Amino acid sequence: MKHGFMSHNEGQIYYEATGSGEPVVFVHGFTLDHSMWQPQVDHFGSDYNVVTYDARGFGQSSLPDAPYSHADDLNALLEHQSIEQAHIVGLSLGGRIATNFALTYPERVRSLTLMAAALDGYRNEVDWNVHAQDEGLEQARENWLQHELFDYTQHSPDVVKALRKIVENYSGWHWLHEDPHSPANTHARDRLHEITQPALVVIGESDLQYFQNISDVLASGIPGAQKARIPEAGHMVNMEAPDQVNRLLGNFLMKIP
Repeated sequence: MKHGFMSHNEGQIYYEATGSGEPVVFVHGFTLDHSMWQPQVDHFGSDYNVVTYDARGFGQSSLPDAPYSHADDLNALLEHQSIEQAHIVGLSLGGRIATNFALTYPERVRSLTLMAAALDGYRNEVDWNVHAQDEGLEQARENWLQHELFDYTQHSPDVVKALRKIVENYSGWHWLHEDPHSPANTHARDRLHEITQPALVVIGESDLQYFQNISDVLASGIPGAQKARIPEAGHMVNMEAPDQVNRLLGNFLMKIP
C-alpha cells in the first residue's frame, strides 16, 4: 500500500493506493474519510488499483481556505497517480462529488457507481443542523451520530463503532464555517443525460426517503444506468452490507468492456 500527500491548489490531499490493475477510486461521505472504504479496499485490492483519499476539509487533508472544487482536486489526484481513466465510486457526499466529476471530466471516468448519493440541484428535504454553534463540537458530533440518517445503521454495532471513530476525528469545520467550494455553473440534476459511461446506482432499502428519491432520479436520468436496492441496509450501505456491495460492484466492473 502506498500513501502520502498530494499538493494542489494551496492544499494537501491525503491518499492511499493499494494493489495493481484497473484503477478504482472511492470517494467518502460527509464528516467521514478514506477509511470508510476499508471493506472495499480489502476485497478489491488484490485485483484492482484501489485508490482512497480524504477530500479537502476531511480526514488528514487540508481545511479549505480559498475557493476550490472537489472535482478539480480529484482530477489532480488522478494526474498525480498517473491515472488516465478510472472507475469512480462515491457514497453520499462522495456520490455528489463523483457525479460532478463525471460531468466535468468525462474523459477520466471509465464507470460511475453512486451509493446513497447526494445530488446538486435536488431540493433538500432533511434537517442537517447539529447545533455546533450553540452546543459545541463534541455535542455536535454526538448529535450527528444520532441523526436519523444513521437510524438503521444502529442495527450494526460494529459499523456504529467504526463510524464513531471516524466522526470523532472529524474537525467539524463545515459546521462552523462557510465552505468556499466553487459551485458548478449548472446543476448536475439537469445534466444527468450527459453521462454516457456505464453507471450503477446503489441504495439501501432502509435509507432515508430523501436518498431513495435521489436514487430514482439518478437511475432514470443517467442513460442505461443500473439500479440495485440492498436489503437490510441503511445509509452506510458499503459498511452495513459489505459482502452484497462488493459482489454487486465486482460483477458490475467485470462486465465493463
